Amino acid sequence: MQKMITAKKGLFIMIVFVLLTTTTYRNNLFAAAFQLIPQSTKGAGNAYAGEAARAEDASTVFFNPAGMTLLSGDQTKIGLNIILPKIYFKGVGTFNADHPSIQAAKLSDIAYDQGSGNYDAKINGGILANIAYVHDYSKNLKFGISFNTPFGMGIKYNERWAGRYATTESKLITFNINPSIGYRLNRQLSVGGGFNFMYATAEMSNAIDYNLIYKLVGSQNSKLPNFSLIPGQYSGDGITKLKGEDWGFGYNLGLLWELSKGTRIGLSYRSKISLGLNGNMSFTQPSDSRSQQAMKILQDTAGLFKDGSAQTNLTLPDTLALNLYHNLSLKWTILGSINWTKWDRVKDLIVKFDDATQADVITSLNYENSTFFALGLSYKYNPQLTLRTGIAYDQSPISNAETRSPSVPDDDYLVVAFGASYTANKHLSFDIGYTHTFADDRNINSSESYNAGTYPSGYHRLNGKYTVNTDILSLQCNWKF
Repeated sequence: MQKMITAKKGLFIMIVFVLLTTTTYRNNLFAAAFQLIPQSTKGAGNAYAGEAARAEDASTVFFNPAGMTLLSGDQTKIGLNIILPKIYFKGVGTFNADHPSIQAAKLSDIAYDQGSGNYDAKINGGILANIAYVHDYSKNLKFGISFNTPFGMGIKYNERWAGRYATTESKLITFNINPSIGYRLNRQLSVGGGFNFMYATAEMSNAIDYNLIYKLVGSQNSKLPNFSLIPGQYSGDGITKLKGEDWGFGYNLGLLWELSKGTRIGLSYRSKISLGLNGNMSFTQPSDSRSQQAMKILQDTAGLFKDGSAQTNLTLPDTLALNLYHNLSLKWTILGSINWTKWDRVKDLIVKFDDATQADVITSLNYENSTFFALGLSYKYNPQLTLRTGIAYDQSPISNAETRSPSVPDDDYLVVAFGASYTANKHLSFDIGYTHTFADDRNINSSESYNAGTYPSGYHRLNGKYTVNTDILSLQCNWKF
């Protein structure tokens, strides 16, 4: 009884810890698209190869709950991932020459005010935490629960940068609770499944070119006062910010087939999760006094730029993983992964206002389905120490410069990884992993969001090139009760 009380107390402390960690350090995380792979440090050492077939610690609760049947006794793990991305942009913003209103205003291909030499954009790193717990009901029946962040992003730019009309800050934070059960059907086959209760909060902000919009509205309404306003001038900008939150629900299934001792195939599926992010949109005033008057007139006469309630729908994609774990010998193990993500569920992001006078705001994403390939190798140096390495190719759902957004300036990645595991005693072990992502420079030639019923792109266009690479240091502690 005392053992059970101590275990439950330890689990409660870890839950509080991960909640505090993800709340404190959740900003400025970056990953391929916005799916976060780092959920296991053993996996990090092998470039996340074979995770649905590994079943070596409590991380299997997330990757394949059927793998819990290979674990004995109650156990838990807590992991930290220190993410250090380096992202640089070089380019220019212009008025969108394709937009009929820009053509009519004779602003095509003109660069707007972009500050004083402000052409570089950078992003800071963050810490991603995850924990999992497995309870051993019997030899064949296991219960597990994991707490993690499967999706997330966070990028922030200077408010005078070249792409400010597309974004100044984009943030998505998720927290997932995943209770699961694993059951052994026979010597070779185990199955598992669980439910996912996901909380998500999002924040999006970008600059508004009040001077340009007043000029365009004025061209259709000669009764408006004729202010001397310069479109694209920073002093005439305001910032619009949308914040929303929601709970979403899904499920996951897993199958583990042990062909022979030391050889197994894992198949796992995680369902889509639909979110309706409800919140508020706000607009700030420009610093220029004439632009402030223009904004006030647009609010009063056209009903534009008024604070109010808004909501947007976002579907997080489902994933399917087919993974291999095979002992080549007593010391060597090879792992492999083919993971598929149904990103084509992510199309247009549409912000709807409760105020019917304000048109929907649409951001075209048009993501494509993608595949992740990984190959890992582990070497058992001695009973206490295991060394790991791996390589992976992570395909991006974003395929070209026209659909690439500065909110998620993503492209394909090559991942190399190294790691080690050390067993201190029968109760305690530690893992460390390091991954580095390589990616070619990726071009961008896209516009910001647009209003429903108008031309399907915004008034401004961002043209340039991103340079991106990321280092991740992963640490994990495993405890068997």
